[in-house]
Amino acid sequence: MAVGLWVAAIGFTRVAPVTIDRADAGALLLVLLWACISTRLGIRVGMGGRHLAVNLLVSGVLLGVYESALALTA
Repeated sequence: MAVGLWVAAIGFTRVAPVTIDRADAGALLLVLLWACISTRLGIRVGMGGRHLAVNLLVSGVLLGVYESALALTA
């Protein structure tokens, strides 16, 4: 599911006047993957503040780790 949403989002950026580089595309895939996994775990954004906070926290941590890994490889 996450890959399908990612392909649709990347396709939209090709049609719209939006530029996206490889790092941003990877970050988008990572956040979409977490969104799909969290939904399967029962953590849904629309179910209240705690669910939203968990989603934002985990997404932030994942993006921080991703950016750190990119910085180490560059």
